[in-house]
Amino acid sequence: PYGEISAENPEVAGGRLDIDGNHCLEMNTGMKPIENIYWPKVDSTSNYHPPIGEYSVYVKAYSKHSNSMEQEANLTAVVSVQGKKDIYHLRLLPGKTEMKVGSFQYSGPSATRP
Repeated sequence: PYGEISAENPEVAGGRLDIDGNHCLEMNTGMKPIENIYWPKVDSTSNYHPPIGEYSVYVKAYSKHSNSMEQEANLTAVVSVQGKKDIYHLRLLPGKTEMKVGSFQYSGPSATRP
């Protein structure tokens, strides 16, 4: 609802990018390049929660690292909202730089988990 969270813009409306996959590759840690975006945990009594609205989740490939755009890439995206986890297994085809994973509606904190 308020913008895009990315390495260039790591915090929006309380949501934060706390792990950047490019950093993992640059540091040569041997870790798989993962990214993690989150909002601090909230409950039904919290006045501070993510903005209500529709959220879209995308994966983007950057040409920063050797031949990352010339090969297909198998990706796993996990979207967790209010205790409900959806796991997506995707394949980004050669030459493609972006793919929509999915979208979800956030209606605010709820008193009970689904």
